[in-house]
Amino acid sequence: ATTEGSSSLDTGSNQPRVAPSLQAVALIRDNNLWVKNLSTGKEQKLSQFASPNPMIEVTTLAWSPDSQQILYSVQPVEFMDDDPPPVTKQHKVDHGFYLYHFATKISQPIRFNHQFLAWLDNEHFLLLETSPKGDKLWSWHRGNLKELTKQPIQGLGQVTLSDDRQWLVASAGAIGKNSQKVKINLQTGEVVKVGPEGAYTEYQFPILSPNRKQIATLWRKKGGPPGRLFYCRGA
Repeated sequence: ATTEGSSSLDTGSNQPRVAPSLQAVALIRDNNLWVKNLSTGKEQKLSQFASPNPMIEVTTLAWSPDSQQILYSVQPVEFMDDDPPPVTKQHKVDHGFYLYHFATKISQPIRFNHQFLAWLDNEHFLLLETSPKGDKLWSWHRGNLKELTKQPIQGLGQVTLSDDRQWLVASAGAIGKNSQKVKINLQTGEVVKVGPEGAYTEYQFPILSPNRKQIATLWRKKGGPPGRLFYCRGA
């Protein structure tokens, strides 16, 4: 069985996800969202989906920066002809994305039109719109979208935010043709190319240093040995 959904939407993971405060970890158990206090060991069930329910998959995407909210996803499971769904009682579930608030103990459904990348702050999400004509970054706030990029960027991916969430570094390039490291100012939309352009997939997984003056990336020539760490000064 596989999870349905558009390839442009990241529906998260069922792996444990530690809060930014390092005080708790989000868990998926019996297709429900749980949280465990790492100091006391106490566990709390946050969602109330009927279990077992093989027709859905519950996953987590991210904690809010203040560790007071969790973004998670509930998606339908698509069964293949040679892998039919088990015979079980059907439970009606609204699929989509949810935001759990610890203050209210309520899961609020939210709708994304583009791929979730990260929290910008406790109220704003960073989203990625992909298109053959070029990709765009958006800020999402309570259903309202604000474009962050001044112009489309070809093949934007492998995105990493700076610690202050003011800058973003990513790999970019035309599919099958070239690769380039870019740094994007999320306040002004300015896109800066960092270092030389390389062959397709030559530069991957760039990470910005805490002082925002260096970028580390995996570098590999086509047909060459496994990638190695490469530092680009003057980022």
